[in-house]
Amino acid sequence: MGTARGKTLLERMQERWSRLDSIYSSWRTQHQLISRHYLPWTGRFWVENRNEGWVRNDDILDNTPERAVRILSAGLTAGASSPARPWFTLATRNRSLMKKHEVRLWLDEVTEIILQTFSRSNTYRSLQQLYTECPLYGTAAAIVEPDPENGIFIRVLTAGQYRIASDPKGRVATLYREFEMSVSQIVREFGLEKCSDRVKSLFREGNLDEGITVVHAIEPRTDRDPKFDDAKHMPWRSVYWERGESTDGVRDVLRESGFRRFPCVVPRWSVLPQDDYGSGPGMTALGDVIQLQQEQYRKSQLIDFSSDPAMLLPSDMKNQEVDLAPGGKNYSDASGSNRAGPLWQPGQQLQPLLMDIQDVRTRINAAWFADMFLMIAQTDKNMTATEVAERHEEKLLMLGPALERLHNELLDPLVTLTFQYLLEAGQLPPIPNELSGSSVDIQFVSMLAQTQRAVGARTIDRFLATASAVASAKPEILDRIDADAFIEDLAERLNVPAKLLVSRQDADRLRMARNQMQAQQAQADMQAQQASTAKDLAAVSQMAPNIAEQPFSSIAGSP
Repeated sequence: MGTARGKTLLERMQERWSRLDSIYSSWRTQHQLISRHYLPWTGRFWVENRNEGWVRNDDILDNTPERAVRILSAGLTAGASSPARPWFTLATRNRSLMKKHEVRLWLDEVTEIILQTFSRSNTYRSLQQLYTECPLYGTAAAIVEPDPENGIFIRVLTAGQYRIASDPKGRVATLYREFEMSVSQIVREFGLEKCSDRVKSLFREGNLDEGITVVHAIEPRTDRDPKFDDAKHMPWRSVYWERGESTDGVRDVLRESGFRRFPCVVPRWSVLPQDDYGSGPGMTALGDVIQLQQEQYRKSQLIDFSSDPAMLLPSDMKNQEVDLAPGGKNYSDASGSNRAGPLWQPGQQLQPLLMDIQDVRTRINAAWFADMFLMIAQTDKNMTATEVAERHEEKLLMLGPALERLHNELLDPLVTLTFQYLLEAGQLPPIPNELSGSSVDIQFVSMLAQTQRAVGARTIDRFLATASAVASAKPEILDRIDADAFIEDLAERLNVPAKLLVSRQDADRLRMARNQMQAQQAQADMQAQQASTAKDLAAVSQMAPNIAEQPFSSIAGSP
């Protein structure tokens, strides 16, 4: 495919890759240092390093940095997207629609389907890896693909594998990745006729496991015709090609297709305006981490010197056998300052070094928020439930800015992509007529979001407690409280599923039916009471004498 400038699509893709790789070169050194001193098995800065297990923990003598990374990753998993509880819900911006029971039931059902899709796919394993890479390198990336079996499949990338670029609004809209495929994999995926002459030759020779470097580009397509809906006219272009030159110089892309929406999630911990890559705790604490490893090395040297010190011996002991066993005896004519002994006392320098090591560990844990995630385990076990909740809220609020960016750049796009894939696959229930033309938003109800909502719930609790106290003296004050509005607002704040609540219309019908039954029962009771009274009067009239026919004297008595 040519262009107006006469360049083929492959030439344009290779030029863009070279520019993006040049931009990333300024970040590569930092990322390599982070990988080397934190988690050496993360990061792929050379394609040929795939499956090489020898590049590992040579420079790590203290695992405090790794433990800090693991604590933050586990804390983010539990605090932002726990697999053990719902962490988001769907809603519409139209408040009146949210009051319709059918709409809320549909939104809750779709939410449950998406959560089930996350559970049976590799979502939560991928999220934990992204929660590791994002604070570690400041940037993480993954490609979310539709999967006919599990709904979605997330392909997580590691630092060094990908290059990114942002749109004018600062949102990542381009991702290039470099990876290695075997000859058999590339032929099976793209077909032998699309491969280069080198791959064809290796395949025919039976060398199926030879590694071939492939580049995959995902970027906005600026030369599309919106009238067409085929893969080559979709809003985002997807192109695969072999990196390098073929023997005869003739080569084309392996495959060109497209996406209707950007299929990548690229969260950044913190990013400056006009920067593509972000920074995080990994960069913040990198100096402390390097210092910690150096001090641990020095500590091991001091311990070695202390256990096996260099000795200063008098000259008359030269060439004599020295008994170093416990209780051994050695004889020398030297006295005073010429007596045998350690050349220096390294133990005197050990204590200040140990104190500084502890100080460096504290700084690393603080930079990684590990001290906050372990706050409850390290505090007094006699705390009340209220104190535990308040400290937990404080911990999560400290992570608020970073979590908000994770919501915007990771979790929101992930839920949106999954919703679209399931909708296109026909795996969602029919959309209610009331929602036709309305947009659906994502509301996060993770531990952080629930903490913020709980503040409003406690305000309502205090209001009701005060109102109840006033009602003991003035009961008419309760007439000002709308019980239905109260229960609906509280359910929304606490994210109570709509299926647990009866709609206000159904509640009104139940109340009307109950009032009618009570009125009918009261009328029946009244009729029964009247019948019983009439029966009693009839019995009395039959048994008593006719008082009107008796003489007055017999009634009043004789004088």
